Amino acid sequence: MVSTIVALQRPDAIGNVLSMSGSFYWKPADDPEYEWVPTRIATSPPR
Repeated sequence: MVSTIVALQRPDAIGNVLSMSGSFYWKPADDPEYEWVPTRIATSPPR
């Protein structure tokens, strides 16, 4: 899952990520949103 988050934050450094078994239920402790990572993936611009 870390590689997925890094790829979202640094698309210039990471080209593609294949997550076979990511823990996508994780969210920052101070963020009330559930499914934080999938939401970021869905709302990020295409690369």
